[in-house]
Amino acid sequence: MLIVSSGVVASKKAHELYDSIYGGKSAPDVINTLHKMAESGDIDAQSLLGWEYYQPRYDTKPDVQEAIKWFELAAKQGDREAPLALGSIYYDGEQVRVDYAKAYALFNQAAQQGMNLAWSRLGMMYANGQYVEVDCKKAKEYLDKGVHIYGARKTFWLLVEKT
Repeated sequence: MLIVSSGVVASKKAHELYDSIYGGKSAPDVINTLHKMAESGDIDAQSLLGWEYYQPRYDTKPDVQEAIKWFELAAKQGDREAPLALGSIYYDGEQVRVDYAKAYALFNQAAQQGMNLAWSRLGMMYANGQYVEVDCKKAKEYLDKGVHIYGARKTFWLLVEKT
């Protein structure tokens, strides 16, 4: 079943196919099928491939450059998780040069799309002065927006107590 919304092609089939590996389907066959779906513009298949290359669940060899490729395609189509994943790659410098400017822009994009963890990551950037000037007020504001994810508020107050 294909879903077309605002020019974005997504499919429930991509997720079902990916999860079918647990049911005994061959991981390489499933990954190959996801590649075909992703190349035809399926946003979910693009995102799933990004995750599979970034943090493999199956027999895929990690390949951050390949993950970036698929995440960028998914992000261009409006996938909410892709900018967050890309931001994390550039923030953490996983097989790429740390680039806080890119990370900030990508976290901001994900935050504007409703990803709470992205607000937390932005808050940490303001708390640590990464790409931006240290701004405890903004750090608190952004960490509060992401409070439900990973105990961000607690993390913020621990940082404040140390300063």
